[in-house]
Amino acid sequence: MVKKGQFKKTRVSDISRLIFRLRGRDFAQEIAALLRMTPESLDWAKSAVPYLLAINSNQATKAACLIGPDEEEDFLSLLDAMADVRGSMTPFLAALLERSAPQFDNQIETIAGFLHHSHYRVRIAATRALKEMGALFELIEQPLLNALKDPCPSVVEAVAGTLVANESCLTARLQGALRSTQVRPLSQEQRSIFEQLEREMAWPRMERLNCSDDEDVVFIYRYKTSVEKSMSPQELITQLLTVHGLPPHAEVFHEVDIKQFHLNLRESLKPVYCTEPCVTGPTVELAERLRSLFSKDVILLANHRYEQYDEHGHVGYGGGVTYNIVDHGVVCIDEDLIGFFFVSDED
Repeated sequence: MVKKGQFKKTRVSDISRLIFRLRGRDFAQEIAALLRMTPESLDWAKSAVPYLLAINSNQATKAACLIGPDEEEDFLSLLDAMADVRGSMTPFLAALLERSAPQFDNQIETIAGFLHHSHYRVRIAATRALKEMGALFELIEQPLLNALKDPCPSVVEAVAGTLVANESCLTARLQGALRSTQVRPLSQEQRSIFEQLEREMAWPRMERLNCSDDEDVVFIYRYKTSVEKSMSPQELITQLLTVHGLPPHAEVFHEVDIKQFHLNLRESLKPVYCTEPCVTGPTVELAERLRSLFSKDVILLANHRYEQYDEHGHVGYGGGVTYNIVDHGVVCIDEDLIGFFFVSDED
C-alpha cells in the first residue's frame, strides 16, 4: 500500500534525477525515455522543460511539447521553435496546442495564428485550444471567420464545434457566419473511436517520417459535405488529395476487399526500409476497426494491389501515386461518411 505523500516524494526524486541526467551525458537516453511516455503521465516533469529547451534539439523539443510548459516564456519559445513544422514534429505541436495552450489565454492571438498553419491537423489543434477562450473571441474575430472558410472540411467542422460551444460569447459577425456554415459534427462516440485510432496509427507513423517537406500523413474521418454527396468516389478522392497537398492521381485508387484493404493499411504503417509496422496492435485489427466506423455498405478503396507475403514478410504490389519510396492510401466511403488514410514518405 502506498503511504500518504510517498508518490509526491517519488516524483520530486524523479524530477531531480531527470534534471541531473539532462545536464549530463545521459540526456539522449533520458529524452528517449520521456518520448515513450504518454503526455498525461508527464505532468510531474514540467520543471524540466527549461532544461529541455536549452538542449536545442528536435528530440528535446518534442519531449518539452509532450510535457507542456508551466511558464509563458517557455510556451512562447516552443511555439516559435515549432512555427511551421510538418512531418514527425506535427503530433508534438498538436499536443502542445491542445494540452498547454488553454492555460495561456493572454496569448490567444498568437495561438490563433496557427489557424493558418500549413498542416490541417495543427489547424484543428489550434481550434481545440481556443475552445476554452470564448470570452476573448472578439480579439480573433477575423482569423475565426477565415477558418470557417478553410478548404479542409475537417477544420471547418472543428471550428464550428468550438464556436457552438461558445455561442453566447460570439460577436454578431461570428454568429452570422456560424449560422451559414453547414457541417454535420461527429457524435462523441464516433470522435472518441477515431481519435483513439489516430493515436494508434497516424501519430506513430508520423513520428517515423524523415521530415522532408514532401513527407506527410493524412488521416481524416468525417461526414460528407452536401456537395461531396453528389461526387463519384474518384472525384471525391481527387478533392481529398488536392486539399491536403497530395499527388492528384485518383485514378490509381480502386475498390478492394477487406483483405486487400488490410494489406494496404499494413504497408502504409511501415516506415521506409522497415519490415514491420510501427504500431503496437495487430494491423488486421486496426483495419477492421477503421472499417467498422462505416455502414455495412462501405466502399473500400486503395492505391496498390498486393499479392501474398513471401518468406521474408515482403509483398509484391502494383499501382501507386508517385515515385516516392512510400506512397500508400486507403479510403472508406459510405452514403454519409468518408475516411482517408494516406502516407507519403521519401527516404
